[in-house]
Amino acid sequence: TSLVVTACVAASKNNNGNFDGNKNNDISNSKDGKYTQSTSAWEVAKTLVRERGILGLYRGAPAVAMRQATNWASRQGFTEWVRPRIPVEGALGELLAGCIGG
Repeated sequence: TSLVVTACVAASKNNNGNFDGNKNNDISNSKDGKYTQSTSAWEVAKTLVRERGILGLYRGAPAVAMRQATNWASRQGFTEWVRPRIPVEGALGELLAGCIGG
């Protein structure tokens, strides 16, 4: 996710914020000078490492990690709260607790 967001930000800066097919996008130009919208993740990663170093790939990673940690903790906590309240035992009870918990 972080790689995709960083690529979009880089493309936006290269195009003065426009995603309109402008030929000034260094990440998405083809050899014949025509704009190509499809760029592989590998090409984006190589460009980011070349322009910003290896840490350029991890821009925004701490925010994503915090979001995931709080999301996981809340779902796990709710699942643990629901588990003893479900009258079904065994695998079906676990499945229901997991579905209700998120």
